[in-house]
Amino acid sequence: MRKWLWLGVVLLLALIPAASAQQFENPLPIAYGESLSGQAADLSNLMYYRFEGAAGDQITILASSTLTDTYLQLGTPEGTLLAENDDISSSNLNSRIDFTLPSAGAYVISAGGYTPGAFTLELLGPGGPDTRSQFPVIQYGQTLSGQSIDIFSFSYYTFSGTAGDEVTIIASSPTVDTYLQLGTADGNLLAENDDLSITNLDAQITTVLPTTGEYLIGVAGYTPGAYSLSLTGPSTATDVVYTPVSYGQSIAGEVTATGQYTFFTFQGRAGDALSIEVASSAIDPYVVAGTPSGSVLAENDDISREDLNARVEVVLPSSGEYLIGVGGYSPGPFTLTINLSTEGDFLPTSDIATGQVFTGEITDALTYGEYQFEVPTGVTIVADLRATSGDLDTVMALWLGEELLAENDDRAPGDLNSYLEYPNAPPGTYYITVTRYGGEQGATSGTFELVVDLRPSTELPPTVTTSAPNPTANGYPTQEVAQRAEWTVLAYLGADNNLEGALLNDLNEFELAGGSNERVRIVALVDRSPGYDRSNDNWTGSRLFEVGADVSGDHSTWEFPPTIDSVTLADLGDLDSSYGSNLTDFLVWGMTHYPAERYAVALNDHGAGWAGIITDDTARGILTLSELEEAFRMALEVTGEDGFDILFNDACLMSSLEYYAAIAPYFDYVVSSPELTYNPSFDMELLTRTLNQNPAIELGDLGKLMMDKYMQDMGNDLPDLVDVLGATVTDLTRFDTVVAALNEFSRVVTSNPAAHTPVLGQARSNAYVYGFYLPEDEFGPAVFVDPGHFMKLVIEESRDAELRAAAAAVVDALQAVTFYGTAGNHLTRFSTFYNIYFPQRNSDVNQRYFQDTPLQSWQQLLRAYFGEATGGGRFRSATEVSPVPLYSPNALPVPAPQITITNLFPAVASSTTPAIISMEVTGRGIANGDFTVDIRLPDGTLQRLNSTRILTEVVEDGMADLINFWAPGVGRHTLYLGSGNCPT
Repeated sequence: MRKWLWLGVVLLLALIPAASAQQFENPLPIAYGESLSGQAADLSNLMYYRFEGAAGDQITILASSTLTDTYLQLGTPEGTLLAENDDISSSNLNSRIDFTLPSAGAYVISAGGYTPGAFTLELLGPGGPDTRSQFPVIQYGQTLSGQSIDIFSFSYYTFSGTAGDEVTIIASSPTVDTYLQLGTADGNLLAENDDLSITNLDAQITTVLPTTGEYLIGVAGYTPGAYSLSLTGPSTATDVVYTPVSYGQSIAGEVTATGQYTFFTFQGRAGDALSIEVASSAIDPYVVAGTPSGSVLAENDDISREDLNARVEVVLPSSGEYLIGVGGYSPGPFTLTINLSTEGDFLPTSDIATGQVFTGEITDALTYGEYQFEVPTGVTIVADLRATSGDLDTVMALWLGEELLAENDDRAPGDLNSYLEYPNAPPGTYYITVTRYGGEQGATSGTFELVVDLRPSTELPPTVTTSAPNPTANGYPTQEVAQRAEWTVLAYLGADNNLEGALLNDLNEFELAGGSNERVRIVALVDRSPGYDRSNDNWTGSRLFEVGADVSGDHSTWEFPPTIDSVTLADLGDLDSSYGSNLTDFLVWGMTHYPAERYAVALNDHGAGWAGIITDDTARGILTLSELEEAFRMALEVTGEDGFDILFNDACLMSSLEYYAAIAPYFDYVVSSPELTYNPSFDMELLTRTLNQNPAIELGDLGKLMMDKYMQDMGNDLPDLVDVLGATVTDLTRFDTVVAALNEFSRVVTSNPAAHTPVLGQARSNAYVYGFYLPEDEFGPAVFVDPGHFMKLVIEESRDAELRAAAAAVVDALQAVTFYGTAGNHLTRFSTFYNIYFPQRNSDVNQRYFQDTPLQSWQQLLRAYFGEATGGGRFRSATEVSPVPLYSPNALPVPAPQITITNLFPAVASSTTPAIISMEVTGRGIANGDFTVDIRLPDGTLQRLNSTRILTEVVEDGMADLINFWAPGVGRHTLYLGSGNCPT
């Protein structure tokens, strides 16, 4: 994909010329579909036009002239500026505005030019005359010629199709980078494409028509020039013929139509170095060499600027059959020659046995290797790739057929070797591709060693407890069973980390409310750290308490944490509070010795969403979801209780869909935050007092009291941060509807990931991300998105009715289980009070997620998404009936985007002459872009002046917003360095 960005560094806003009273009071009328002539004078004397529109009308305004550089504005009669445009591109000084009207009513167009001269103003909209009859008709099997102007000026063609027709549309040109769109007759966009590949700038769309009727094709180019448009469909498809060719042979062939390939096949040996050349005096040919699995090994259009023939040099990664595809920018004959340069023995075999060690070498002549292996059911694939000589920077990718599953460049910061694990791999034929960073354009080389293991997958991590709990054997006291209370609160405080002082304060909050009594029992386990807080005699290890009343009264002083007055029931030694069986013992012992009508559980510590809760620094562990699920299940099974009533997660990020899916069978209600939580967090004193005063309180109301108090405390203690904080009360008795809705959404996506990945990527780029305000270099990437906001963006972006319906069902299910949610002003705009795991970059994916998450359909969605988003699309022959892959997702990892500065004017910027920086960004899988300004100081060091995310302004319902979206083609972005003194 190619995207252009115009980055204008603006220090002083230009003043928009005001309309004269006479012009503004008497604007000329213009209607949709109408063109009017005008006369420009200069920018201080614009002409004004008025039209009526309806809410949602998508309009296009064009001002064109051969005599003057035109300028356009769109606004309201009251003088509000809605949009403006100066130049369509750097080479096209006409003006164009594309806009969706926010409301019904009158609108005003201002048009003119920088210098005197005539211009034409054209207004296009849904109410204008139907111009489709004026468009050329193209039939299946036909090729038409056209002329591009620029990326904003589309030429349109119509054709008729039948529902289920598989069509291929190709716009090709030897001189123009073409762009294609396919839409319905009423203007709904179905598909679009910029480039066939990184090196082939032709555009191609292959799709299945959804309905019977008329369709529109739009063709544009980034520069002026001639192009050919071809359309193939079922009536023109023929069986693909593969002509065998051998080393040293020259064979004649013919390109029958633009965009259609002539195929050849040959047998090769691992390590063979080949030269494949296509020559023709009649056409401009191009050639692609690939593997039967669909990997592109090499492709070329022109040997040089003067020589339009095509040639590739390639070293075969394995022994077996290979494919060659030859195409051309016009029909005509060619000659294919394949020569063996060096006979090789690079790879002894393409089959991998588990634990087998492979060695090889990456050089400038040999940059790629492919290994095939079969995977049975129930295994985890572990691949370890290490450089053994040279400066080789390895890159490895794992494929299932044509789907990219996982890839790795560096196993750790500073370690250029590669490593990946893929748990619970479905059975099938897999490939591992080995290359260097940068692929063919890379600069490193050396020998390597690859080890692949197939290890049995386990449903539960090794730390999951499956044996019956035995608290007494693990140090819990034997004592008389207390009388059955109305409530028992079981507080599990994992303080073996930097929250030690804060969790001792939580224990004191229970004491401030009077502690345990016959109506409300408070039982707590505290696991302390040896290295942080030194209060309360600095005892370490794990202790068991029935919480007593506060006696010391030092909670209101500067003493933190306050004195703990409760008497220890048992010293349990140094327990690992992140170990599942220890939580099970605590729950079983507490429920057995302090039975109650209702049970509340409080988990107080660090939280990590899907990864778990309760961290133990000494043991370097965390309670995983499977351990938590097992602990709650076994505690209820052993004690004979029906379930827990409510769970308080006094920890970060625990309003997690993965977490709730794991614990929903065991709790009626849960109270958590989808965002980070800050001390003093949830008020245990309020919880205890409320249960004592009103033990029959509704669970949702209890949670609401706690959440309102939390936000009140945050407003008092963290006024600068409260806007992004929030918490929620969730009814888990109906959470199965959320899981079912997510399953259906994932099914829709994975049924056609190539079609849905662009929409998901756009929604992910703009979805609310929890913890976004934390610096990535210190806390890592923000990977928890709000699922409701994400689904709403999918609904906005997608034109697929099934996908939109599935997303809407998820939103409805989330709303149905949300009893109450509260948040600061900023978070309220976006949040539905839950988070789900969705990294933005493939490199940020934690492979552990695929094994640990209970939302297996969601992890399948992520696998499909990252496979499509990072692997690119598969291309087929235009005449192909049965899918025989020549092109597939590029076997090499996505290269870094290429940025080329094409123009900078002026060289010295000022407040009156802002710098206009023109640049070309070429790449795929781009998550976002940043504009960074540094100044080089006299000593050679750099000082950062500003770093700004490149966003696009959109106007919806009259409100302007900035979103992470780059439209294909040319865009203009105005970025500011800010006020104050700026060094020269």
